[in-house]
Amino acid sequence: MEFAPKEIRTPRRATCEFGGWRFEYAIPVRGGQRAIVAFHGFARPLEDMLDFAGIWPEDRTLIAIHLPHHGRTGPLVAGDHPLPPATFQAAILAILAAEGLDTDGADLIGYSIGGRVALSLMVAAPKFWGRVLLMAPDGFVKNPFYRITVHTAFGRWAWFWMDRHAAQVLRWNDKWHKWGLISKHLHGFGRFHMESHEMRMMVWHGWRAHRALWPRHAAIAQALRERAGAGCETDLVFGKKDKIIPPHNARRIQRMTHGLPHLRFHNILSGHGMLRPELLRDIIQRIFSE
Repeated sequence: MEFAPKEIRTPRRATCEFGGWRFEYAIPVRGGQRAIVAFHGFARPLEDMLDFAGIWPEDRTLIAIHLPHHGRTGPLVAGDHPLPPATFQAAILAILAAEGLDTDGADLIGYSIGGRVALSLMVAAPKFWGRVLLMAPDGFVKNPFYRITVHTAFGRWAWFWMDRHAAQVLRWNDKWHKWGLISKHLHGFGRFHMESHEMRMMVWHGWRAHRALWPRHAAIAQALRERAGAGCETDLVFGKKDKIIPPHNARRIQRMTHGLPHLRFHNILSGHGMLRPELLRDIIQRIFSE
């Protein structure tokens, strides 16, 4: 599903087919031989990440990659197939090789669900990724609704029932908000994800495709220990006012990795939307000045 209006799409998007998947990506400008691989948020276009090309202080070539079922990224055979981290990691190597960039390592940026994807890739290949920046990263706390919907037969039945009865579901969503039974945030979240059949199917296929990209805390902690031992820098940034991915989501992993060098957790004055230029400059200044 395409989320970028035509007027803001990059002039050059490319695709790479690998492991039964097509991956769409864009390179705004060519920089050095080493790449930064960047992942956007859910229901957003890859263009959201292109500003990093102009503010990253090291000489890099930015590659923004569309997540599964965003843009033209998706399985070559229709369905809700999971994308394994190893397949995604190998596909990235294929993209780097096709673009004539270094294939022995890259930097990594992920925002929101793109942060969970980046986290999964970091776990799959801890020392391949040099500097890793995760902003408002999903992946530390699995919402019960997501768990039931994605991983159970009942959840599948319930989602498709809601798709068939979307108008009724949306009316109840409005009523519950009016009666104070759900928050403004939850009301908006429900309405956004249920607004059309196309969006509901994109949510379903997207959630199912990402279900293998969710590493366990023990695997995350081990990857961070390996990275710390190799001197690889890792920064995780959370917004103090973020109601979608609040900072306390990371408490467990902070306890498990307490005292590790080259690992930093930042809480900034922000909600979930961190991709504004002034915030990006503040984030870059923070991670490169410590």
